[in-house]
Amino acid sequence: MNKILSKWWQKTLFQTQELSASQVKLKKNFYKETAIDELGSWLIQVPDPDTILVKLGLSRASLRSLEGDDEIFAALETRREAVLATPWRLEPGEGVVSTFVKDQIKPCALNVIRGIWAAVPYGYSVQEIIYKKLADNMIGIDRVVEKPFEWFAPQADNTLLFYSPGELSGTQIDTKYKFLLTRRLPTYRNPYGEALLSRLYWPWYFRTQGLKFWVQFLERFGQPLLLGSTSGDKTEMANQLVRAIQDAVVVIGQEDKVEAIAPSNAGESFSRFEGAMERRVQKVILGQTLTTDVGDSGSFAAALVHDTVRQDRRLADIRMVIESMQLLINRLTQLNFPAAQPPRFVMEDGQGLESLRAARDLTLTQANPNLAFTELYYRDIYGLESEHFQLQQQS
Repeated sequence: MNKILSKWWQKTLFQTQELSASQVKLKKNFYKETAIDELGSWLIQVPDPDTILVKLGLSRASLRSLEGDDEIFAALETRREAVLATPWRLEPGEGVVSTFVKDQIKPCALNVIRGIWAAVPYGYSVQEIIYKKLADNMIGIDRVVEKPFEWFAPQADNTLLFYSPGELSGTQIDTKYKFLLTRRLPTYRNPYGEALLSRLYWPWYFRTQGLKFWVQFLERFGQPLLLGSTSGDKTEMANQLVRAIQDAVVVIGQEDKVEAIAPSNAGESFSRFEGAMERRVQKVILGQTLTTDVGDSGSFAAALVHDTVRQDRRLADIRMVIESMQLLINRLTQLNFPAAQPPRFVMEDGQGLESLRAARDLTLTQANPNLAFTELYYRDIYGLESEHFQLQQQS
């Protein structure tokens, strides 16, 4: 019985196999979504090792509620958009392989990069690649779909398990060609990666509860306390004071007296508390370590340090994006040009680097007078438009 089950599992479409390019092209599941309806082998799931989530008794998917906080959402958006705004290119930029790969990934590059970056707040992200058949027996990309990461469980051996809805057992899926797994700072002890939002749970919780307390404080002390004294009907006096809070009008007798008692605390404690929680959020997400503390007494040096730290976070995110995008490019190249070297995916700012690159290029041309850069190089590296310059033929 075990042998029969073993053979049956080996025939599943999810099993990762070492296949030649021609065999890969015959796999039907390349042309449809499979993370929603396929079953697989019974394997044991590695529980989420995030110590904060374990102590709280929460799942990693529950961290999505933190994005409802305006401060956290704004900081995450700032960090993400800094990566999305970074130009990318392939090296080499010309050739049959590079042209084909660029044509396939350019329409979906922005969404793929956004899906890769989702590993920053949650530790890991999973995207499914749906291929399409092209002319001349080529395989292209139809679309890349980011799937809910809680459907999947990364393992310590770099495999990935898929849990279909209602299933308690995991199915090992193909991460070589079909699924793109991105993890942020994974370790053998924590194959799920480091979730940025789990470090923000307590600041988010206290900030949310503090806001509720602040609203209650305003309801209680937002208006002066009215203290009335009368020798007549005290109940009637109390009703008059209640109506006075809404209408700001009260009628009293000659012997009656009403005085307003203003609160002695104007809420400075909440302002300090709110500022402390906001700084915690910004430090964790944006890496601000100086300017958020100096406040109004900031200086150019503080701003420079702040920008340097943020750039370090941005470059770390870019390295993670480059690694996953390179995997996607390698797959496309292997499927269509098995013997070719995959082009290299590069993300970097073109602006601000001209002087350094120009000095390097000048050194190279002086060392080798026969060296000449192409028009594509000047467009990609220096951001020059083709109508703004022309290359003279060397005699």
